[in-house]
Amino acid sequence: MSRLGIIIQARTGSTRLPSKMILPFFGDKGILGILLSRLRQCGLTDRVIVATTTNSRDDVICDLAGRDGIKCYRGDEDDVLNRFIQAAEHYNVSKIIRICADNPFLDLRSLDELIRIGENTDADYVSYCTSDRIPTIKTHYGFWAEYVTLAALKRVVQQTGEKTYHEHVTNYIYTHPLCFKIELTPIPADLEHRTIRLTIDTLADFQIQQKIFEEVFHADPDFGLSDVVSILISIMIYMRRWTELSNQSKITVMNKTYIIGEIGQNHNGSVDIAKLIIELICRPVREEVFGLDLLPMDAIKMTRRDLKEELTVSQMNRPYDTPNSFWSHLWRASRFSRTGR
Repeated sequence: MSRLGIIIQARTGSTRLPSKMILPFFGDKGILGILLSRLRQCGLTDRVIVATTTNSRDDVICDLAGRDGIKCYRGDEDDVLNRFIQAAEHYNVSKIIRICADNPFLDLRSLDELIRIGENTDADYVSYCTSDRIPTIKTHYGFWAEYVTLAALKRVVQQTGEKTYHEHVTNYIYTHPLCFKIELTPIPADLEHRTIRLTIDTLADFQIQQKIFEEVFHADPDFGLSDVVSILISIMIYMRRWTELSNQSKITVMNKTYIIGEIGQNHNGSVDIAKLIIELICRPVREEVFGLDLLPMDAIKMTRRDLKEELTVSQMNRPYDTPNSFWSHLWRASRFSRTGR
């Protein structure tokens, strides 16, 4: 008899944002801990499996799963396809709901529907999709899981050894639709007209979505897709109105807000570094999450100091390795440069 289970892929070795699974995201939980807590509502807690790697740094992933009473399987770090196959075989699962752990806004109502479809379908692969029939795993919405059979994954192994298809578990299946039975369910049409990115790949994603999650959770801890979208729309309306008001406000004879960028002492006395910073902050910025064009700086403010009068020789020679300074790498490159006024 077919047995359905949920497999979540998670590791700490992300190149763009290391340890993003366990960094404090909301309250005392990281995004994996939040996802595991939310999945308790789906009724398949005894069939939720975290598939992580055999790398020792991922011991923390298994420990976290264990504390939540969730099963954990460890496999190859790079061959994620085989990791899924082995996890499913180990826990006697033949039908798989695949979830990426960096999606804290996973819509549980859509997940329940996917589980219902999975338990009754003979398809190899089931997913939500855009109007162009692109599976949502290829988008950055962050709301949906996908369904695939163990048998289909084994067929992928038989048909290709290409690295891309072993790193991205279901990619071969939906890019070879003639070889597999595929069912796609369209997402709400109005979502496609909005710029929504709720997957977490970078530090900027993490920080922005922390704030969004806080707003959404406080409004309704049992939130769904429509609740998240409503909050996002409210934020977008506020930010657009703020931008309009900013452009209407005046300083002397100007018809827009006058924005001054604070450089302070980050130039380290180097004219070249100062020029580089000025050039960067004068660029307009495209805010991708809400689809806004943010204003560049109109002026800059710098501090005139001689670091040699403030720091000892040992302090000047010490590497400035701190995550609190975006320009720390420039400091290291220029700390022996002439410090002028």
